Amino acid sequence: MFANELFAEYGREVLTVSVDLSDISSVRMGAEALAQMPIDVFIHNAGAYSIPREKTDLGYDNVFQINFISPYYITRRLINRLKENEGRVVIVGSIAHNYSKTDSNDVDFSTREKASLVYGNAKRHLMFSTWSLCKENGVELILIKAPSLYPYWFDEYDAQIADYAAANGLAYYNFTACLEEIGLDFQTDTYDAGLHLNYSGTVKLCDYFGRILAETHGCPDHRQDPAVSAVYDEKLRLYDAEVQKQKGN
Repeated sequence: MFANELFAEYGREVLTVSVDLSDISSVRMGAEALAQMPIDVFIHNAGAYSIPREKTDLGYDNVFQINFISPYYITRRLINRLKENEGRVVIVGSIAHNYSKTDSNDVDFSTREKASLVYGNAKRHLMFSTWSLCKENGVELILIKAPSLYPYWFDEYDAQIADYAAANGLAYYNFTACLEEIGLDFQTDTYDAGLHLNYSGTVKLCDYFGRILAETHGCPDHRQDPAVSAVYDEKLRLYDAEVQKQKGN
């Protein structure tokens, strides 16, 4: 439906691959379809939280499979394709990963009832398994803490991540600690009083983080590449048009 709306609005074809992340057969077919496409960025944004619980065909809790097993499977299947295109993988984590510890006797937390524990456990598995995948493939992993007012990011949380990053030679950026440099105002740059960034907040953070990626991590700037620039300019035009539409302009 959304693809049809985009085509009607902008006249641009949108390819969609529908996948049921709780069904591994569907996941495999979806991964094969994606493997035939050029991929620049793959974002893991699955967030099944408080949903009816059941066992999947693999025997795992469905929350665990949706948030960890299936996204990880797709990433492994696409890793070579992503490397060919100098693609990026973005893992959307959660502070809930810190609410419990891994239990080898209950890997998927199927015996737990509290949604935040089950969800956080799956996100923790995805984060650490992706880190292992990065090491296998010589991919640089960068850890960030997105700017927010809540849930509160305690000093001990930050210290744990900082220590882990230091011990493993990883870069870690806590953007909540540099609000002034970014120019963020939680009153105007978030849409829910400090939890999630809105459009203006996202632009500010991307501009700030983009400079870090280019200057510190050697990410190439392709804006002067005519072929890349042409594609980017067209996507930016469509994006700006959608922003204006949502603003009511």
